[in-house]
Amino acid sequence: MSHLIQSARFRDNIVVSIHDHHNQFWLTAEDVGRCLGYAPGNERVGITRVYNRHADEFLPEDSTVVKLTTVDEKQRDVRVFSKTGCIKLGFFSATQTAKEFRTWAARVLAGGSADAAMLEKYKAAFIQAAPQEAKLIEYYRKGLTLSEIGKLLDLAPGSVAHRLKKLAELDLVDYRPDPVLSARGKRGRAQMLANRAQHTLNLED
Repeated sequence: MSHLIQSARFRDNIVVSIHDHHNQFWLTAEDVGRCLGYAPGNERVGITRVYNRHADEFLPEDSTVVKLTTVDEKQRDVRVFSKTGCIKLGFFSATQTAKEFRTWAARVLAGGSADAAMLEKYKAAFIQAAPQEAKLIEYYRKGLTLSEIGKLLDLAPGSVAHRLKKLAELDLVDYRPDPVLSARGKRGRAQMLANRAQHTLNLED
């Protein structure tokens, strides 16, 4: 039997449940299917079909069946996949999100459950001690733009982006800068510095 230890986000909009079984992290077939982009209602069936087609390539440490308690307090047998099992499914499924999912699974499902639980406690303590950062994460996950977040928190959009980048380094938010906006920001900063330099030269003349 396994037990739920935490939740995680894939692509910042898909919440999955991480289960602890024999000191390893596992995802249910349904959650794997959601991450890999299977149609709603077909996630578990789709992943089960992929698994069955390649069952001879899965080891016991890749996938197993455990008993999970459902919302109606009943227990049922559920197939789950470990980090290595999820990575294999990512290769066999070859969906649009497969590559990103493999990288995500390798990071999120790595390590022992005790270490991960302690890390989650540290993350929670950090957020509790930094209410503005907590609001920033909340607004970003709701889909607000950098400008909208900046107005709510009285920050410049560039400052919001910088903070999100730092929070992403701490694995507190899944933030990927928009390359177009980043390039535009760099051009704007370069122009600003050039204008300042020209202004200084004009004063010296």
